[in-house]
Amino acid sequence: MVGAYQGQSAGSAASSSMSSSSVSSSSVPQQFSAVPTSIPENLSEATPIGPLSASKQLNLQFILPPGNPESLNTFLSQVYDPTSSMYHHFLTPAEFYSLYGPDPAEVSGLTTYMQSDGLQVQFGATNPNAAEVSGTVSQIQDALKTQIDSFNWNGQVFYSAASPAQLPSPFSNVQMVYGLENFTSQPGGTKALPLYRTLGAITPSQLDYYSLYYSPLEIRQAYNATSLLNAGY
Repeated sequence: MVGAYQGQSAGSAASSSMSSSSVSSSSVPQQFSAVPTSIPENLSEATPIGPLSASKQLNLQFILPPGNPESLNTFLSQVYDPTSSMYHHFLTPAEFYSLYGPDPAEVSGLTTYMQSDGLQVQFGATNPNAAEVSGTVSQIQDALKTQIDSFNWNGQVFYSAASPAQLPSPFSNVQMVYGLENFTSQPGGTKALPLYRTLGAITPSQLDYYSLYYSPLEIRQAYNATSLLNAGY
């Protein structure tokens, strides 16, 4: 099964056909596009407090689209289909990255753009299609063309980007930017709710595209724990 990736420096990704001048945030005028960004739905109801400290360090995550998406969908449907010859023929992390990882040119170009603003970038540390980006609020605001402010909502103080992140048009296919807010919907902690995938109790609107949910029964079957439970453990 595809496991956790060992982080690798994005600078080691295949060289891009994009020149650094075409993606550097300091180069001459380029077109920017808003990209999907995690922002609290109730931000308009929160009370602004003021700009977040420019020197505060933030850690962001950019989700890039997989390579060969149609082939990936076919593979996923076959690897979990008991009637398929590919059933449970899982790929190693290296094989998965080679076949379905993000476009090396985009990896290289996005890295160059972020580094031009002093940001640190690493690909594949937690997800083969994710870029882990870190830097100060000031650096992030310059790179993503957004303002990060502090807010108060029902006594909860949090920070959030005031508007979606913007990136140069070559990176407009970024699927999501996480980390520009730290709002929790339930002050004091998020309430965990059981999700029973096999019982059909989950609607599409409840699913996170990057998550896969299992029922307690499936977990027991996966770890062959039924005999232990029956024995009283």
